[in-house]
Amino acid sequence: MATSVACLCGSIDIPVQLDTTIDQEKLQLCHCQRCRTSVGQLYSSYHLLQNEPKLNGLQEYQESDHISRFFCKTCGAHVFAHSKPSGRFLAASGLLVAKIPVKEIVHWQLSDTNDGGLGVYLPGTESPTASCRLDVPGSSLMSKEPVTRGQVEFKEQTLHARCNCGGVEFYITKPNASSSQATSPWADLLVPYYTGSGANPEDVKWWLRDGATRYLAGTCACNTCRLSSGFPIQTWAFVPKSNILEVDGSPLDFNHGKIKRHNSSPGVYREFCSCCGATAFWHCDERPLLIDVSVGLLRAGGARAEDWLEWASDRVSFAEMAVQSDLIGKLEEVFLKMPPFQFRGNSNYRGSRPNPKHEFSFRYRPPPTAERPLLSRKREVTPDLLQGENETKAPLKFASLDALSDSGEAEMDTSDDDSDNERPRKRRAMGLDGQQENLPAPPPPPPATKWSNPDPYTVLPPPSEQTNKRVDVVKLIRKARLENAAKTETTDAVKDNSDFISLGPMTELEPENNAPENAPKGPKGQETMDSGPGNRKRTREDELKGFSRKTGKPASRYNYDGSVINEWKPRSQETGTPWFESTPSSLHIGSQLNHEILSFYNWAKPQEFENIVRMDLVERLNIAFQKRYPGVEIHAFGSFASGLYLPTADIDLVLLSNSFRRSGIRTFGERKGQIYAFSGFLKGTNIAVPNSIECIAHARVPILKFVDKLTGLHVDMSFDNNSGLIANETFQKWKAQFPEMPIILSVIKQFLLIRGLNEVPTGGLGGFSITCLVTSILQHMPQGNLQPNLGSILMDFFNFYGKYFQYDHVAIRMDPPGYFNKIYFGSSDRLTIEDPNNPDNDISGGTREIDLILRTFAGAHTTLKNRMEYLALVQGPNKTILGPIIAGNFEEYVEQRNQLRRVFVSESRFAKYNVPPPPPEPYPLDGSSSPPPLPAGPPPPGPPPPPAQRPIKKAKSKLRGTVSEPENISSDESSGETKPNKTRKGDVRRQVCRDRAARIKRLRPDLTKLPASLSVNQALRHAGYETDAQMEHDLALREQQQAAAA
Repeated sequence: MATSVACLCGSIDIPVQLDTTIDQEKLQLCHCQRCRTSVGQLYSSYHLLQNEPKLNGLQEYQESDHISRFFCKTCGAHVFAHSKPSGRFLAASGLLVAKIPVKEIVHWQLSDTNDGGLGVYLPGTESPTASCRLDVPGSSLMSKEPVTRGQVEFKEQTLHARCNCGGVEFYITKPNASSSQATSPWADLLVPYYTGSGANPEDVKWWLRDGATRYLAGTCACNTCRLSSGFPIQTWAFVPKSNILEVDGSPLDFNHGKIKRHNSSPGVYREFCSCCGATAFWHCDERPLLIDVSVGLLRAGGARAEDWLEWASDRVSFAEMAVQSDLIGKLEEVFLKMPPFQFRGNSNYRGSRPNPKHEFSFRYRPPPTAERPLLSRKREVTPDLLQGENETKAPLKFASLDALSDSGEAEMDTSDDDSDNERPRKRRAMGLDGQQENLPAPPPPPPATKWSNPDPYTVLPPPSEQTNKRVDVVKLIRKARLENAAKTETTDAVKDNSDFISLGPMTELEPENNAPENAPKGPKGQETMDSGPGNRKRTREDELKGFSRKTGKPASRYNYDGSVINEWKPRSQETGTPWFESTPSSLHIGSQLNHEILSFYNWAKPQEFENIVRMDLVERLNIAFQKRYPGVEIHAFGSFASGLYLPTADIDLVLLSNSFRRSGIRTFGERKGQIYAFSGFLKGTNIAVPNSIECIAHARVPILKFVDKLTGLHVDMSFDNNSGLIANETFQKWKAQFPEMPIILSVIKQFLLIRGLNEVPTGGLGGFSITCLVTSILQHMPQGNLQPNLGSILMDFFNFYGKYFQYDHVAIRMDPPGYFNKIYFGSSDRLTIEDPNNPDNDISGGTREIDLILRTFAGAHTTLKNRMEYLALVQGPNKTILGPIIAGNFEEYVEQRNQLRRVFVSESRFAKYNVPPPPPEPYPLDGSSSPPPLPAGPPPPGPPPPPAQRPIKKAKSKLRGTVSEPENISSDESSGETKPNKTRKGDVRRQVCRDRAARIKRLRPDLTKLPASLSVNQALRHAGYETDAQMEHDLALREQQQAAAA
């Protein structure tokens, strides 16, 4: 039978051929936990296909060695499943365009639900096979999921929810006071949507059931739920957002983990797991504080979680819209307990009558006021000081009313003005007693009150209807206080200081000038966390001081206002801009910006010894892995391979198997065990710091992370994936087409790095995405042979992307250059860049904070514009222009370069790069060969010319601050001899700087690009020395080596 499958977003429309050899009218429902957590429903249902369908544009999730599921990357609809043991493909029953009648239902794995699951409401037969329908009969690949820290903490008081891959995980708390803060119209589950009576003017909290101890849950058969999940029956639980917590106890965050959002209609949002495709949430702008949670994710004692949920028994939501009406009819036969009612609201217009009470039977009826626990519960007054179980119970502060009498009231100090015959004014006005209602009106109240304290009769409960004597409560309270004061004062542990524990004499500590090494530098909320090991700088003798963050949500490293993070804030203006070199103030301000951009690029770009040390690391890994796995190759990609990396950048490597290089078939990284095997092998090679190895085997792209023991560099290794190598080829092509692109790219990377917005796991912009943004704006600029102005390009970049680019409507295409409407591709709340090597891939889909990033671009444009206008008006020595946007604390850069410099100088493997150029060969003394003749010298000097007569200049006025010229010419000058000029202090200093630069160039041939003049600080920075003494010692040794070689 030929038909097709189509999802909600419309990106999937694939023709399929159903298998006609089996009865397709028997709907197979699998209730195992893997199916429930993989799709987010209480079941999964598929139809067997005759052949393999096209899988273009689908995301694959490998659930186990035997099962793979395919879902839409845009809306999350499950489309196909692949049973590898049988080699057969299956199509999700909810996406079939053709209507398949349901005559019989077969249930699989009902025992795995513990309470029957959805099978309780759908009559059918149970399959005798004790396994998932997609799995091999009799096998069980279910592994016990690790218990997270949050699960241990919240096990007793919360309900755990988690998808199959763990990309979506949260907890639900019991209803509390915050559960009533949400407001919502009536759900279609309770009031049919077609009646148009969904308004809730009384603000009834219909999602709270069973005395506000459980949440409402039910089924939905609407087309949008069917097409977005892939299955005909959707099960939702209505939970307030305040009762949904992350694993760490923080409020629910829709941008956490692998949650992906799809706008199914205006103002309506659906979230699903981007890794396994499990349906997670539904919410809308109309009721943002009430969330629909997919019940299939709940990990309760039973699949229906009836300890937490009360299932609606009135109707199936949107049953009138169901395409598979026969299936919904079977559900209604058992599920419905009464016919649906028509909700007519509570309008109070003239002539309306109240609705019958039986139509509101679904509502929770609050208990009577007199039965509230606050009024019915009897308890003692809490004492002032809580005592232990073994301690004597503190006496009551007030005596019981039954233990007191009115006798002895005369002994109490009472006011004589208070007459017992006169009732208080407020009490007379209320007329509480039934007998007093018939009495004549009391006399008018006195003009002024005689009692200055609050009247106790107005706040006490009404007196009983008995006619006995009224008790004066105020007198009783005074009497009880007097009796209590007369008693012996009880022992107070706090006053007696009985719980004091003496620590003995303590040695006086000497005050320290410096704070401890691990002292915090600011509030804990502003601390930033690194995804790698605790200390980036490593030597061979170092041990790791911290561990990498291996699980949980990546730490947010950026500030919410886009400012520079604490670890990058410059300490002073001098150290914040080490690249800045003063330029003539006569230059145009635009030329000054162009010059400073070039200076920053030349300062930040990798030096030759850095490339050598990094390439040596790749070679060492290649040799080690080829000994164990013959035929494999390790290649670099990313910023290191492109040559545009910052000094502290990681090294991205990929391990390619022999079969992958030949045929493209992946061998490495397909199984999680392989990643752990590589980790174990790496531990034995003595290349990585032992405690730094981290396996990320559950990710879509498995990664092995470690720190090199020799250099302290961070390494990320992937397996059998050539996408990075292809992207590097694309980058080299762009680099040749636009030579200015790497220069602008270095500034943008540094701009985002110091703000913590360059990491994709925390919502930042990745390196290749930044490259695409820079290249795209260069592609749309006029092309010609003129030298481009780098300052103008940088300003245009910040101005366009920060103020004019509409990422929510427009996507970027690199080849051919252009823009297109993203209505059919990408998410409206993310930046979309079409992969130039794979049009179906969005390379910037993980940039959640794109709105913040573009706002920082706009702020950078304004800052640079104001800075240039200011410097153009201010006279004097020019100042840095880029400093306000990229100035930072670059000690980490200097430290990393010094570390690589030490390795480069000290390791024997790099000795061949440190050998100075050989001196000229000596000539033998026996005369067998003679040196080449010297070039002819200058001609001998002739007689000196007669001295020129210089006119005598008049002395200038000293009022102008100038030194007057001598009036007479000396005798030496008149005789023709020139008098030597007096050496100035500035000339000596400049000559010393030139000599220092020439000396370093002569002794350090590896430093190819050095200025003609170097100060001491500049020499230390360019040559990589830490102190002046270290530089002098090293240069002296090199001079001795050259002298010995000569």
